[in-house]
Amino acid sequence: MDEFSRQVRARIRLHYAIKDARLPAETYCGLSDETVHSVGQSGCYCRDCLIFRKHEWRIGDMNSAVVGPRDECLMYCWGDGERGPLCSRDTAPVIGPLLVPPILETITIQDSSKRRWKIERDAKFTAVASGKYHTLLLAESRQLFACGDNSYWNLSTPLDPGSDPSDNFTTTPTSMMDNFRGLGQSRIMAIACTDYACFALVDKPDDDEDQKDAGFRQRRNDMELKVTRKRPKENEPKEVNEFNHVYSWGRGDRGVLGHGSTESQLVPRIIDALNYYKVTQLAAGRQHVLALTESHGVFAFGNGSHGQLGVGTTSDALVPMRIDTFDGIHVTHVAAGDEFSAALTDTTGSRQVFMWGCGQHGKLGNGNTDDKLKPTRVLALRGTKVLRLACGGAHTLVVAEPAGVKATGKTVVMSWGHGLYGQLGHRDNWDARTPKVIDEIASERIVFVSGGARHSLALSESGAVWAWGHGIHGHQPGAAGQNKDLTSSALLFPRKVHLPDVHVIGGVAGRGRTFVWGDRATKNPREQHKVSTAGTDSLSDDSLCSMSSASTVLSSNSLRVLYSCGTCHLGTVCVVCASRCHGGHCLTLRWTLENCLSRECQCPSTTKCVAMGNEIDVND
Repeated sequence: MDEFSRQVRARIRLHYAIKDARLPAETYCGLSDETVHSVGQSGCYCRDCLIFRKHEWRIGDMNSAVVGPRDECLMYCWGDGERGPLCSRDTAPVIGPLLVPPILETITIQDSSKRRWKIERDAKFTAVASGKYHTLLLAESRQLFACGDNSYWNLSTPLDPGSDPSDNFTTTPTSMMDNFRGLGQSRIMAIACTDYACFALVDKPDDDEDQKDAGFRQRRNDMELKVTRKRPKENEPKEVNEFNHVYSWGRGDRGVLGHGSTESQLVPRIIDALNYYKVTQLAAGRQHVLALTESHGVFAFGNGSHGQLGVGTTSDALVPMRIDTFDGIHVTHVAAGDEFSAALTDTTGSRQVFMWGCGQHGKLGNGNTDDKLKPTRVLALRGTKVLRLACGGAHTLVVAEPAGVKATGKTVVMSWGHGLYGQLGHRDNWDARTPKVIDEIASERIVFVSGGARHSLALSESGAVWAWGHGIHGHQPGAAGQNKDLTSSALLFPRKVHLPDVHVIGGVAGRGRTFVWGDRATKNPREQHKVSTAGTDSLSDDSLCSMSSASTVLSSNSLRVLYSCGTCHLGTVCVVCASRCHGGHCLTLRWTLENCLSRECQCPSTTKCVAMGNEIDVND
């Protein structure tokens, strides 16, 4: 019998043996006289336990279970801070990356007796959208925050009578959830900003989807990309979507709010024309908006002076209009620049990039400067598998697999359009009328790109941040603290941005400013906290099994049987530790024999148990 088979058989025996020893969760949560109650323990939702772990544990709105440890979120910002859109609590420009002060959010939780409590915790942001002088921030809890200028009601706060209009801004992000009281089961899923208007996509979360692992979700999305959407019938009956809505507010010039007029809106208002469709993504330019739907193509509204709406005219659209060019074509992503638009399609596995609108500076990628009133395919990208698409003010970025190269994981970043400020990354300030590879980051595996008004941003798979273009993106030359002319310098090629103590998971290049966020990085990703031997009164802060990492870790094809221990406050305990050290504890099975091959086990096959201080033999 080989080593792998021996390990598998041993763990199966331990899995069945532990069933007789473990304490059922429902019995443990009852807190009988024989059970020792530790404040903050998993499985108990009394007020003391909730308050104890409100910072360490991610507690969702109105849920009844703790789903895992809460990572500490860090956000950095830099760039133009005029009128407070930078979240830096100041209006001064920020030359280098600045750590954003913590922003508190209030959430409602429910204990085992169905009592509701409100607690405060640091917000963890997952999306940022920035306009001319304002910024929207979307938290992981789906709460919306805003800061910056409120002259056009972007913060949905009326101006106090007699107050100075020049002071109508805030430098500290404030919650906007009072304006979304009637959401019911829906949550804010996405945000977007034009220069002076704001947009929020509201939909009902898919609870079943959240329970699936990331690998399965990615495979399912890849399969869906290959499905061609059928063309909707003109006489197809329309039904109002109960949960999916698009809200807009702010300045309404050129009909950019989509309400059928040019009036401004103080508070978020639903765009009625989109109520019959399930919107999945929003993209905003300077004064126009694109809305991607699940099965009815792309809608556009707002300023159409250069044909950026894609409907064949240069007229403005006061209400959303459907772009019929994409009938029968599956659009997976849309992007918008100042006066042009782009879309990424996937039909039977063939990915195409379409662009339309203002063609000045070669922004449409077809080798000329002509405007296009209808979506036109970028022929220079034939044979290239485009993975990501982003539009800046007057330039475009794509992440793609090189043409003629089989699936090796290698990616390149290509750019074209206006290059005066170095935003194309080609070591010059010339315009590029066709896509051109950025050589400096060709060896990096770039997974995300974002385009600002005059600069660009790229994130690599390893968490590195690259920036180039206009000088306010954080690489201004000269001594620290020295006053600089923010318009004087520009980087003509990508440079890595140093962000200490953060594992970057997202970022966005806005209009003259940049935001990057992630979780606090650890020196050693495999470093684990040890379980205290003093009993259950001392709780471990980590969710990993408390075992030494001296031995070899089983591969991803190995058998995984994992538990979570409520007594020891451990989120992941392997079957070996569970049988030796946690037999009489509150153990809940996390990974069963059916799905045990999904990912790599983090526990060694045989080692010394820290909790008991003795050697473990998996053959017993």
